[in-house]
Amino acid sequence: MPQSLGTLEVRSSCSQILSKILLTGACLAISFAASATSIAQDVPSLHENSVLAYRADQEIRVTASIQQIVTKRIENSPAGLHLMLASPQGAYDASLGPNISSEVKRSLTAGKSIEVTGAIETVRGQSYLLVRELMLDGKLIVVRNEKGFLLNARNGPRNYESAAKEGAR
Repeated sequence: MPQSLGTLEVRSSCSQILSKILLTGACLAISFAASATSIAQDVPSLHENSVLAYRADQEIRVTASIQQIVTKRIENSPAGLHLMLASPQGAYDASLGPNISSEVKRSLTAGKSIEVTGAIETVRGQSYLLVRELMLDGKLIVVRNEKGFLLNARNGPRNYESAAKEGAR
């Protein structure tokens, strides 16, 4: 009989532990659901910064003169290097993203004429030209793919003049 009582005590103890685990799990699930709801409420502002809004069908090509190079992050703007451009069509804040090589950065100087292709997007009331391609000193540099996703250090930005030479080998 004492063994039965011991078994009963072990079962009762296991039952209490299982109840605590289930209660902890339920609390975590509720906490996760509350966090997900909070994040979902922020989706419109996140969407403004995402490439989901990139409209390739509304891309423009602009030949412009670099007025200023902005390397410091400005709050609420797309991350990375920005070029303030002046063109016959108007002024643009051109976002090149954070993955521009130091070689390309050194080639960008105020007063230089460049050609950019990209889509105008509005982030928190400010318009930016999200550059997909940059023609600099006769070299095509691809900054974003056709869907507007920034190319990272492993797969870009890509200098197609160099890529063509590598392919010819």
